[in-house]
Amino acid sequence: MRHSGELGDGFTCVPGGSPPCGGPRAEVNRRTPADVPDLDRVTHIAAGGGFTCALRDDQTLTCWGEGLDSALPTDERAAIRTFAGIERAVRLVAAASHACVIKADGTVWCLGRHTSVGAPADPHLGSGRDPRQIQGLHDIVDLAAGLFQTCAVRADGAVFCWGSNRDGECGNLVGPDNYLDPVRVPTIGSATRVAAGYHYSCALLGSGEVWCWGSTSGGAAPAHPSYRWSSPPQKIALSEKAVDLVGGAYAVCAELSSGARTCWGRVLSETPLGFWTP
Repeated sequence: MRHSGELGDGFTCVPGGSPPCGGPRAEVNRRTPADVPDLDRVTHIAAGGGFTCALRDDQTLTCWGEGLDSALPTDERAAIRTFAGIERAVRLVAAASHACVIKADGTVWCLGRHTSVGAPADPHLGSGRDPRQIQGLHDIVDLAAGLFQTCAVRADGAVFCWGSNRDGECGNLVGPDNYLDPVRVPTIGSATRVAAGYHYSCALLGSGEVWCWGSTSGGAAPAHPSYRWSSPPQKIALSEKAVDLVGGAYAVCAELSSGARTCWGRVLSETPLGFWTP
């Protein structure tokens, strides 16, 4: 899909608007890979909702597509933009409508929107043209972006989340629906990695344990009772220690110490048959 300029080839359109998305589907959906013009020396890449971002080998951030800033004029939405203020970036994550980086000094910088739809605008986030530092975070070593939330691991193993908390994504179901500032996730320490998806977040601890909070139900009702973790964070029953962790939209996968891989969460979007255990 490239109607928002997310493929970097200069194409944008507006369904039912101007310029229209009419004509053959091939105009909107590109089925074969192609180079992104004027983009080289890429070391990391992340795709969000209607946009794509990349880190280059000079540790600068480049993004294209309208998903980060739909207020851009139509003729600028597909332009490839390199952002001032983002230098020495070493880690990149992206989600529905926001992107964040860890810089070499351990600070976190974000752009876009990471609060839930209908929430007040986040004064700490820049627009798609103005990245800003997330205050209160330092010595950050890992980062994960969910639908509208972001979580970070500090060098001492503490985990912080901010953004949407409607399903307890920030580790506190009795808290507000949105956290504009990072909050520490209770009971989680010695974390080495974080993963996040639609309405849930997880952490891998140095001990090899995995803990999750929020929900893999995606707001669907009724949620399977084993997978609406809620808060406080819940330990996942794994057969052996985990060494790596990755999150998808509604599912989480871990690599185990034996080299095996196990996943849990929701396969399908409609019924409890779509859930599985590690």
